Amino acid sequence: MTLAAEHREEGADPKRSAPCSLNKIALVVNEHAGTASTMDVAQVVRRVEEAMPNTAVDVKSVAPQDLEAAMDVAFADKPDVVVVFGGDGTARGAAKRALATQ
Repeated sequence: MTLAAEHREEGADPKRSAPCSLNKIALVVNEHAGTASTMDVAQVVRRVEEAMPNTAVDVKSVAPQDLEAAMDVAFADKPDVVVVFGGDGTARGAAKRALATQ
């Protein structure tokens, strides 16, 4: 069972409280990769802010040539979570950085 499912079973309203507490989320978007190129980043941020109003969301929506630098900055800021939208190369780059920070 997921944390969200456990949270729902406890009777909490998922729109009013989050199953966990995060201070900062870094969101890195490769603007030209797959579905990320058509994604409404502002809508994603709004939904996160509605679900977790006390969580800061730092968005970096960049072109492919700026992606490496954006991910370096995102991980260097030491957020609670780094979320990436893009293709295989974007995911691979984020995974390498995540492993290097442990």
